[in-house]
Amino acid sequence: MLEAVVQTVVDALAAAGISAAAAYGAGPITRTGGFVRVGVKQASGSGAGLARYLGAREDAELGTQEVYGLLCEMELRLDVFIQPPETENAALSALSLFDRAAAVVGGIGGLDVREIYCGEALPDAETGLVRLSGGVKCAGLLTLERTEDAETAFADFILRGELKG
Repeated sequence: MLEAVVQTVVDALAAAGISAAAAYGAGPITRTGGFVRVGVKQASGSGAGLARYLGAREDAELGTQEVYGLLCEMELRLDVFIQPPETENAALSALSLFDRAAAVVGGIGGLDVREIYCGEALPDAETGLVRLSGGVKCAGLLTLERTEDAETAFADFILRGELKG
């Protein structure tokens, strides 16, 4: 379910013209320009509603469906990588890209951003790039929906009706 959130962030960054990929399974960094890796640093869920029951909704094809869910608080990790510029301050370039990425995350429907933070931009020995690590603490209501062909199994996780995965 959190993979859907990460992929939505990656897609939103790409739509805003920012190169990005999920932090896990993306392979080595081979780009020389600005790039953002997105991951989940931590997450926790708590019940929303009685026994996670949120109510019912009407579906034209499936009829009345019960909706269950939980409040998920998560910390998304944003690692910014940039080519060290020769003429300008690398830290400012990395911070500028981080600010743009954090603003994009803040505009994603269904995510309630509570805090944005970042560390210092430092040379990354593994990639030869400048790396700035930061994150976004946010929350969202994840709901579960039954699949069309299953009576008790849930297949889709939806973040306040905005994200599906």
